[in-house]
Amino acid sequence: MKKVLFFLSLAAMCIGLYGELILQTEMRNQYGAYRSPAYWLLYSLLFCAGAFYHLRKDSALTLPVGSFRFPLRKIITAVVFLGLAAWGATKMLPIYATYPITPEQSDIIPNLELYVRRMLAGEFPYTPMVFETWTVLPTYFPMMWLPYTFSELLHIDYRWTAYLGFLLVLAVWMWTLLRRNTQTLPEILLKLGLPFLLLSYFFDYEPKVFGHAVELLPIAYYWILCLGLMNKNRLWFFALGIVCCLLSRYAFSFWLPLTLVIFWIEYGFRKTLRLGLWCIGGVLLLYVIPFLAQDWSILTDGLAYYKTTAIRQWSIQGWQQVGEKPYHLFQGLSFSGWFYNNTPGTALDKMSAARAAHAIVSFAAAAALAAGYFLIKKYRLTTDIRLYLMIGLKFYLTWFYGFIYVPFGYLFMVPLFIGVAIVFEISFFGVNNKSGVE
Repeated sequence: MKKVLFFLSLAAMCIGLYGELILQTEMRNQYGAYRSPAYWLLYSLLFCAGAFYHLRKDSALTLPVGSFRFPLRKIITAVVFLGLAAWGATKMLPIYATYPITPEQSDIIPNLELYVRRMLAGEFPYTPMVFETWTVLPTYFPMMWLPYTFSELLHIDYRWTAYLGFLLVLAVWMWTLLRRNTQTLPEILLKLGLPFLLLSYFFDYEPKVFGHAVELLPIAYYWILCLGLMNKNRLWFFALGIVCCLLSRYAFSFWLPLTLVIFWIEYGFRKTLRLGLWCIGGVLLLYVIPFLAQDWSILTDGLAYYKTTAIRQWSIQGWQQVGEKPYHLFQGLSFSGWFYNNTPGTALDKMSAARAAHAIVSFAAAAALAAGYFLIKKYRLTTDIRLYLMIGLKFYLTWFYGFIYVPFGYLFMVPLFIGVAIVFEISFFGVNNKSGVE
Protein backbone atom coordinates (compact mmCIF):
# COMPACT_ATOMS: atom_id res chain seq x y z
CA MET A 1 0.00 0.00 0.00
CA LYS A 2 2.88 2.33 0.78
CA LYS A 3 4.29 1.91 -2.73
CA VAL A 4 0.88 2.57 -4.28
CA LEU A 5 0.47 5.80 -2.31
CA PHE A 6 4.04 6.80 -3.11
CA PHE A 7 3.62 6.43 -6.85
CA LEU A 8 0.20 8.09 -6.76
CA SER A 9 1.73 11.09 -5.01
CA LEU A 10 4.64 11.15 -7.43
CA ALA A 11 2.24 10.98 -10.38
CA ALA A 12 0.17 13.82 -8.92
CA MET A 13 3.25 16.01 -8.58
CA CYS A 14 4.52 15.24 -12.09
CA ILE A 15 1.14 15.73 -13.76
CA GLY A 16 0.44 18.86 -11.72
CA LEU A 17 3.77 20.52 -12.50
CA TYR A 18 3.59 19.59 -16.18
CA GLY A 19 0.02 20.86 -16.42
CA GLU A 20 1.03 24.19 -14.92
CA LEU A 21 3.95 24.43 -17.32
CA ILE A 22 2.11 23.78 -20.56
CA LEU A 23 -0.78 26.06 -19.59
CA GLN A 24 1.75 28.88 -19.25
CA THR A 25 3.60 28.02 -22.45
CA GLU A 26 2.60 25.58 -25.19
CA MET A 27 -1.14 25.54 -24.40
CA ARG A 28 -1.59 29.04 -23.01
CA ASN A 29 -5.22 30.12 -23.28
CA GLN A 30 -6.06 27.08 -25.42
CA TYR A 31 -9.18 26.41 -23.35
CA GLY A 32 -10.34 30.00 -23.22
CA ALA A 33 -10.30 32.77 -20.63
CA TYR A 34 -12.45 30.83 -18.13
CA ARG A 35 -11.38 27.20 -18.35
CA SER A 36 -7.64 27.80 -18.82
CA PRO A 37 -7.10 29.49 -15.42
CA ALA A 38 -9.38 26.91 -13.78
CA TYR A 39 -7.26 24.07 -15.18
CA TRP A 40 -4.05 25.88 -14.20
CA LEU A 41 -5.31 26.25 -10.64
CA LEU A 42 -6.40 22.60 -10.45
CA TYR A 43 -3.07 21.34 -11.75
CA SER A 44 -1.21 23.42 -9.18
CA LEU A 45 -3.44 22.13 -6.38
CA LEU A 46 -2.89 18.57 -7.65
CA PHE A 47 0.85 19.12 -7.30
CA CYS A 48 0.35 20.40 -3.74
CA ALA A 49 -1.80 17.40 -2.84
CA GLY A 50 0.92 15.03 -4.03
CA ALA A 51 3.58 16.99 -2.17
CA PHE A 52 1.62 16.99 1.09
CA TYR A 53 1.84 13.18 1.12
CA HIS A 54 5.59 13.49 1.59
CA LEU A 55 5.17 15.15 4.94
CA ARG A 56 5.01 11.58 6.29
CA LYS A 57 8.20 10.33 7.87
CA ASP A 58 8.21 7.11 5.84
CA SER A 59 7.12 8.56 2.50
CA ALA A 60 10.35 7.79 0.59
CA LEU A 61 11.27 4.47 -0.99
CA THR A 62 14.58 3.72 0.73
CA LEU A 63 17.50 2.80 -1.49
CA PRO A 64 21.18 2.29 -0.63
CA VAL A 65 22.89 5.65 -0.43
CA GLY A 66 26.62 6.09 -0.66
CA SER A 67 28.63 8.83 0.96
CA PHE A 68 28.01 12.22 -0.60
CA ARG A 69 31.46 13.33 0.46
CA PHE A 70 33.03 11.23 -2.28
CA PRO A 71 34.71 13.78 -4.60
CA LEU A 72 33.50 12.13 -7.82
CA ARG A 73 29.88 12.88 -6.92
CA LYS A 74 30.63 16.56 -6.53
CA ILE A 75 32.62 16.64 -9.76
CA ILE A 76 29.83 14.94 -11.73
CA THR A 77 27.22 17.33 -10.33
CA ALA A 78 29.40 20.35 -11.07
CA VAL A 79 30.05 19.25 -14.66
CA VAL A 80 26.35 18.61 -15.32
CA PHE A 81 25.43 21.95 -13.72
CA LEU A 82 27.94 23.90 -15.81
CA GLY A 83 26.82 22.12 -18.96
CA LEU A 84 23.16 22.93 -18.36
CA ALA A 85 23.98 26.52 -17.42
CA ALA A 86 25.96 26.96 -20.63
CA TRP A 87 23.12 25.42 -22.66
CA GLY A 88 20.69 27.90 -21.07
CA ALA A 89 23.02 30.76 -21.98
CA THR A 90 23.14 29.65 -25.62
CA LYS A 91 19.32 29.72 -25.69
CA MET A 92 19.23 33.15 -24.08
CA LEU A 93 21.56 34.81 -26.60
CA PRO A 94 19.24 34.74 -29.64
CA ILE A 95 16.29 35.73 -27.45
CA TYR A 96 18.13 38.82 -26.22
CA ALA A 97 19.01 39.69 -29.81
CA THR A 98 15.39 39.28 -30.90
CA TYR A 99 14.05 41.46 -28.08
CA PRO A 100 16.22 44.59 -27.79
CA ILE A 101 15.87 46.75 -24.72
CA THR A 102 13.63 49.59 -25.84
CA PRO A 103 10.89 51.30 -23.80
CA GLU A 104 8.55 51.13 -26.80
CA GLN A 105 8.40 47.34 -26.47
CA SER A 106 8.64 47.11 -22.68
CA ASP A 107 9.72 49.67 -20.11
CA ILE A 108 10.63 47.13 -17.39
CA ILE A 109 14.38 47.02 -18.07
CA PRO A 110 14.64 50.70 -19.09
CA ASN A 111 13.10 51.51 -15.70
CA LEU A 112 15.68 49.35 -13.95
CA GLU A 113 18.45 51.13 -15.82
CA LEU A 114 17.19 54.52 -14.64
CA TYR A 115 17.09 53.44 -10.99
CA VAL A 116 20.64 52.11 -11.09
CA ARG A 117 22.17 54.94 -13.12
CA ARG A 118 20.61 57.57 -10.91
CA MET A 119 21.95 55.89 -7.79
CA LEU A 120 25.46 55.54 -9.24
CA ALA A 121 25.36 59.20 -10.27
CA GLY A 122 24.50 60.23 -6.71
CA GLU A 123 20.91 61.14 -7.61
CA PHE A 124 17.77 60.10 -5.77
CA PRO A 125 16.36 57.09 -7.70
CA TYR A 126 12.73 57.62 -6.72
CA THR A 127 11.80 60.56 -8.92
CA PRO A 128 9.49 60.46 -11.97
CA MET A 129 10.94 58.60 -14.95
CA VAL A 130 10.32 60.50 -18.17
CA PHE A 131 10.25 58.62 -21.46
CA GLU A 132 9.53 60.00 -24.92
CA THR A 133 5.73 60.13 -24.70
CA TRP A 134 4.93 59.06 -21.15
CA THR A 135 6.09 59.42 -17.55
CA VAL A 136 6.38 56.64 -14.98
CA LEU A 137 6.37 57.06 -11.21
CA PRO A 138 8.89 54.77 -9.48
CA THR A 139 7.16 51.82 -7.80
CA TYR A 140 9.91 49.18 -7.60
CA PHE A 141 11.33 48.25 -4.23
CA PRO A 142 15.15 48.14 -4.00
CA MET A 143 15.72 44.40 -4.50
CA MET A 144 14.04 44.68 -7.89
CA TRP A 145 16.79 46.96 -9.17
CA LEU A 146 19.79 47.12 -6.79
CA PRO A 147 21.36 43.82 -8.00
CA TYR A 148 21.60 45.26 -11.50
CA THR A 149 24.33 47.57 -10.27
CA PHE A 150 26.48 44.55 -11.10
CA SER A 151 25.41 44.74 -14.77
CA GLU A 152 25.82 48.50 -14.95
CA LEU A 153 29.33 48.48 -13.52
CA LEU A 154 30.47 45.65 -15.79
CA HIS A 155 28.55 46.99 -18.83
CA ILE A 156 26.64 43.78 -19.47
CA ASP A 157 23.00 43.17 -20.33
CA TYR A 158 20.78 43.39 -17.25
CA ARG A 159 19.08 40.15 -18.26
CA TRP A 160 22.30 38.23 -17.66
CA THR A 161 22.29 39.34 -14.03
CA ALA A 162 18.86 37.79 -13.55
CA TYR A 163 20.06 34.52 -15.10
CA LEU A 164 23.26 34.53 -13.03
CA GLY A 165 21.25 35.08 -9.84
CA PHE A 166 19.03 32.16 -10.78
CA LEU A 167 22.09 29.94 -11.40
CA LEU A 168 23.80 31.01 -8.18
CA VAL A 169 20.89 29.99 -5.96
CA LEU A 170 20.46 26.76 -7.92
CA ALA A 171 24.14 25.96 -7.34
CA VAL A 172 23.73 26.60 -3.60
CA TRP A 173 20.73 24.26 -3.49
CA MET A 174 22.58 21.47 -5.35
CA TRP A 175 25.52 21.88 -2.99
CA THR A 176 23.16 21.65 -0.05
CA LEU A 177 21.65 18.43 -1.40
CA LEU A 178 25.10 16.94 -1.88
CA ARG A 179 25.92 17.65 1.77
CA ARG A 180 22.84 15.81 3.00
CA ASN A 181 22.68 12.05 3.36
CA THR A 182 19.11 11.96 2.06
CA GLN A 183 19.17 11.63 -1.74
CA THR A 184 20.96 9.48 -4.27
CA LEU A 185 23.18 11.03 -6.92
CA PRO A 186 20.87 10.07 -9.83
CA GLU A 187 17.97 11.74 -8.00
CA ILE A 188 20.00 14.91 -7.50
CA LEU A 189 21.02 15.00 -11.16
CA LEU A 190 17.41 14.53 -12.29
CA LYS A 191 16.36 17.37 -10.04
CA LEU A 192 19.17 19.53 -11.38
CA GLY A 193 17.78 19.05 -14.88
CA LEU A 194 14.21 19.93 -13.90
CA PRO A 195 14.49 23.76 -13.84
CA PHE A 196 16.22 23.71 -17.23
CA LEU A 197 13.47 21.50 -18.62
CA LEU A 198 10.93 24.10 -17.53
CA LEU A 199 13.05 26.89 -18.98
CA SER A 200 13.19 25.05 -22.31
CA TYR A 201 9.41 25.35 -22.68
CA PHE A 202 9.60 29.09 -22.11
CA PHE A 203 12.49 29.32 -24.57
CA ASP A 204 10.36 27.65 -27.24
CA TYR A 205 6.88 29.04 -26.55
CA GLU A 206 7.20 32.23 -24.47
CA PRO A 207 10.65 33.69 -25.16
CA LYS A 208 9.42 37.23 -24.54
CA VAL A 209 9.40 36.59 -20.77
CA PHE A 210 13.21 36.54 -21.02
CA GLY A 211 13.40 39.33 -23.58
CA HIS A 212 11.14 41.87 -21.86
CA ALA A 213 11.26 40.85 -18.17
CA VAL A 214 13.78 39.64 -15.61
CA GLU A 215 11.58 37.30 -13.56
CA LEU A 216 14.40 34.83 -12.97
CA LEU A 217 15.69 37.08 -10.19
CA PRO A 218 12.42 37.08 -8.17
CA ILE A 219 12.37 33.31 -8.67
CA ALA A 220 15.85 33.20 -7.17
CA TYR A 221 14.62 35.27 -4.21
CA TYR A 222 11.78 32.84 -3.53
CA TRP A 223 14.23 29.97 -3.78
CA ILE A 224 16.38 31.68 -1.14
CA LEU A 225 13.26 32.00 1.00
CA CYS A 226 12.49 28.28 0.63
CA LEU A 227 16.09 27.22 1.17
CA GLY A 228 16.36 29.45 4.24
CA LEU A 229 13.08 28.11 5.59
CA MET A 230 14.43 24.56 5.42
CA ASN A 231 17.81 25.46 6.93
CA LYS A 232 17.63 24.92 10.69
CA ASN A 233 21.12 26.17 11.43
CA ARG A 234 21.26 29.58 9.71
CA LEU A 235 18.43 31.84 10.76
CA TRP A 236 19.96 34.78 8.92
CA PHE A 237 19.54 32.94 5.61
CA PHE A 238 15.79 32.63 6.17
CA ALA A 239 15.71 36.34 7.04
CA LEU A 240 17.62 37.10 3.82
CA GLY A 241 14.94 35.30 1.81
CA ILE A 242 12.16 37.19 3.57
CA VAL A 243 13.84 40.57 2.97
CA CYS A 244 14.57 39.82 -0.69
CA CYS A 245 10.93 38.84 -1.30
CA LEU A 246 9.52 41.72 0.75
CA LEU A 247 11.55 44.21 -1.27
CA SER A 248 10.71 42.69 -4.67
CA ARG A 249 7.73 40.42 -5.39
CA TYR A 250 5.88 40.64 -2.07
CA ALA A 251 3.08 38.29 -3.15
CA PHE A 252 3.47 36.24 0.05
CA SER A 253 1.85 39.02 2.10
CA PHE A 254 -0.69 36.75 3.87
CA TRP A 255 1.57 33.71 4.05
CA LEU A 256 4.38 35.54 5.87
CA PRO A 257 2.48 36.59 9.04
CA LEU A 258 1.05 33.08 9.37
CA THR A 259 4.53 31.61 8.99
CA LEU A 260 5.95 33.89 11.66
CA VAL A 261 3.16 32.89 14.07
CA ILE A 262 3.80 29.19 13.40
CA PHE A 263 7.53 29.80 13.75
CA TRP A 264 6.85 31.35 17.16
CA ILE A 265 4.75 28.36 18.25
CA GLU A 266 7.31 25.85 17.01
CA TYR A 267 10.61 27.46 17.95
CA GLY A 268 9.81 29.99 20.66
CA PHE A 269 9.71 33.74 21.06
CA ARG A 270 13.45 34.37 21.24
CA LYS A 271 14.22 32.69 17.92
CA THR A 272 11.28 34.43 16.26
CA LEU A 273 12.41 37.75 17.69
CA ARG A 274 15.89 37.23 16.26
CA LEU A 275 14.36 36.42 12.89
CA GLY A 276 12.20 39.53 13.07
CA LEU A 277 15.16 41.73 14.00
CA TRP A 278 17.19 40.39 11.08
CA CYS A 279 14.29 41.20 8.75
CA ILE A 280 13.69 44.67 10.18
CA GLY A 281 17.39 45.42 9.95
CA GLY A 282 17.50 44.34 6.32
CA VAL A 283 14.50 46.49 5.37
CA LEU A 284 15.98 49.47 7.21
CA LEU A 285 19.39 49.15 5.55
CA LEU A 286 18.15 48.45 2.04
CA TYR A 287 15.08 50.66 1.82
CA VAL A 288 14.10 52.86 4.74
CA ILE A 289 17.38 54.58 5.57
CA PRO A 290 18.83 55.13 2.07
CA PHE A 291 15.57 55.88 0.22
CA LEU A 292 12.29 56.07 2.14
CA ALA A 293 13.67 58.35 4.86
CA GLN A 294 14.54 60.92 2.19
CA ASP A 295 10.95 61.09 0.96
CA TRP A 296 8.27 59.22 2.92
CA SER A 297 5.71 59.84 0.20
CA ILE A 298 7.41 57.52 -2.29
CA LEU A 299 5.74 54.50 -0.69
CA THR A 300 2.19 55.86 -0.70
CA ASP A 301 2.63 57.57 -4.06
CA GLY A 302 4.01 54.37 -5.55
CA LEU A 303 1.11 52.27 -4.29
CA ALA A 304 -1.37 54.84 -5.61
CA TYR A 305 0.37 54.89 -8.98
CA TYR A 306 0.29 51.09 -9.15
CA LYS A 307 -3.50 51.27 -8.91
CA THR A 308 -3.50 53.80 -11.75
CA THR A 309 -1.35 51.59 -13.98
CA ALA A 310 -3.45 48.55 -13.06
CA ILE A 311 -6.66 50.15 -14.26
CA ARG A 312 -5.01 50.77 -17.63
CA GLN A 313 -4.77 47.01 -18.12
CA TRP A 314 -8.55 46.85 -17.72
CA SER A 315 -8.94 49.00 -20.83
CA ILE A 316 -8.17 48.28 -24.45
CA GLN A 317 -4.52 48.91 -25.25
CA GLY A 318 -3.57 51.45 -27.89
CA TRP A 319 -2.37 48.77 -30.31
CA GLN A 320 -5.62 46.74 -30.08
CA GLN A 321 -8.55 46.93 -32.47
CA VAL A 322 -11.83 48.59 -31.51
CA GLY A 323 -14.18 46.07 -29.92
CA GLU A 324 -11.45 43.82 -28.56
CA LYS A 325 -11.13 43.07 -24.85
CA PRO A 326 -8.19 44.07 -22.64
CA TYR A 327 -5.30 41.90 -23.76
CA HIS A 328 -3.70 40.79 -20.50
CA LEU A 329 -6.99 39.90 -18.82
CA PHE A 330 -7.83 37.29 -21.45
CA GLN A 331 -4.65 35.27 -21.72
CA GLY A 332 -5.99 32.33 -19.69
CA LEU A 333 -3.82 32.90 -16.64
CA SER A 334 -6.23 34.27 -14.03
CA PHE A 335 -9.94 34.78 -13.48
CA SER A 336 -9.68 38.51 -14.18
CA GLY A 337 -11.42 37.98 -17.52
CA TRP A 338 -14.44 36.52 -15.74
CA PHE A 339 -14.76 39.62 -13.58
CA TYR A 340 -14.41 41.85 -16.62
CA ASN A 341 -17.27 40.08 -18.40
CA ASN A 342 -19.58 39.58 -15.43
CA THR A 343 -19.23 42.71 -13.30
CA PRO A 344 -21.44 45.65 -14.28
CA GLY A 345 -20.20 49.23 -14.40
CA THR A 346 -17.00 50.90 -15.50
CA ALA A 347 -13.55 49.38 -15.84
CA LEU A 348 -12.77 50.68 -12.34
CA ASP A 349 -15.86 48.92 -10.96
CA LYS A 350 -14.82 45.68 -12.62
CA MET A 351 -11.26 45.91 -11.34
CA SER A 352 -12.46 46.80 -7.82
CA ALA A 353 -14.57 43.64 -7.75
CA ALA A 354 -11.60 41.58 -8.90
CA ARG A 355 -9.36 43.21 -6.27
CA ALA A 356 -11.84 42.42 -3.51
CA ALA A 357 -12.12 38.81 -4.64
CA HIS A 358 -8.33 38.58 -4.85
CA ALA A 359 -7.92 39.76 -1.25
CA ILE A 360 -10.66 37.46 0.05
CA VAL A 361 -9.32 34.39 -1.74
CA SER A 362 -5.73 35.09 -0.63
CA PHE A 363 -6.81 35.50 2.98
CA ALA A 364 -8.92 32.32 2.78
CA ALA A 365 -5.91 30.38 1.43
CA ALA A 366 -3.79 31.54 4.38
CA ALA A 367 -6.63 30.64 6.77
CA ALA A 368 -6.80 27.16 5.24
CA LEU A 369 -3.08 26.72 5.87
CA ALA A 370 -3.56 27.82 9.48
CA ALA A 371 -6.36 25.27 9.91
CA GLY A 372 -4.17 22.61 8.32
CA TYR A 373 -1.36 23.38 10.73
CA PHE A 374 -3.58 22.93 13.78
CA LEU A 375 -4.94 19.67 12.38
CA ILE A 376 -1.38 18.45 11.87
CA LYS A 377 -0.50 19.35 15.45
CA LYS A 378 -3.66 17.82 16.88
CA TYR A 379 -3.33 14.48 15.10
CA ARG A 380 0.50 14.48 14.95
CA LEU A 381 0.51 13.91 11.21
CA THR A 382 4.04 15.20 10.70
CA THR A 383 6.95 16.83 12.48
CA ASP A 384 8.24 18.49 9.30
CA ILE A 385 6.49 21.82 9.73
CA ARG A 386 9.06 23.63 7.59
CA LEU A 387 8.24 21.50 4.56
CA TYR A 388 4.54 22.03 5.29
CA LEU A 389 5.11 25.78 5.16
CA MET A 390 7.03 25.53 1.88
CA ILE A 391 4.30 23.48 0.22
CA GLY A 392 1.84 25.89 1.83
CA LEU A 393 3.63 28.77 0.10
CA LYS A 394 2.90 27.24 -3.28
CA PHE A 395 -0.67 26.48 -2.22
CA TYR A 396 -1.14 30.10 -1.17
CA LEU A 397 0.47 31.57 -4.29
CA THR A 398 -1.69 29.35 -6.48
CA TRP A 399 -4.76 31.17 -5.21
CA PHE A 400 -3.00 34.53 -5.10
CA TYR A 401 -1.99 34.40 -8.76
CA GLY A 402 -5.09 32.55 -9.90
CA PHE A 403 -7.14 35.59 -8.91
CA ILE A 404 -4.57 38.33 -9.49
CA TYR A 405 -6.19 41.29 -11.20
CA VAL A 406 -3.16 42.33 -13.30
CA PRO A 407 -2.13 38.95 -14.75
CA PHE A 408 1.10 39.63 -16.63
CA GLY A 409 2.33 36.28 -17.92
CA TYR A 410 5.83 36.39 -16.43
CA LEU A 411 4.44 36.66 -12.88
CA PHE A 412 3.18 33.08 -13.02
CA MET A 413 6.71 31.73 -13.26
CA VAL A 414 7.21 32.27 -9.51
CA PRO A 415 4.63 29.71 -8.24
CA LEU A 416 5.73 27.28 -10.97
CA PHE A 417 9.36 27.36 -9.86
CA ILE A 418 8.43 27.12 -6.19
CA GLY A 419 7.14 23.71 -7.22
CA VAL A 420 10.69 22.97 -8.38
CA ALA A 421 12.00 24.01 -4.94
CA ILE A 422 9.58 21.59 -3.29
CA VAL A 423 10.81 18.80 -5.56
CA PHE A 424 14.39 19.64 -4.55
CA GLU A 425 13.54 19.34 -0.88
CA ILE A 426 11.59 16.06 -0.89
CA SER A 427 13.58 12.83 -0.77
CA PHE A 428 11.76 10.47 -3.12
CA PHE A 429 14.40 7.72 -3.09
CA GLY A 430 16.99 7.33 -0.37
CA VAL A 431 17.25 8.06 3.33
CA ASN A 432 14.26 10.23 4.22
CA ASN A 433 15.46 11.90 7.41
CA LYS A 434 15.02 15.57 6.37
CA SER A 435 17.46 16.46 9.12
CA GLY A 436 18.91 19.50 7.43
CA VAL A 437 22.44 20.35 6.42
CA GLU A 438 25.15 18.28 8.05
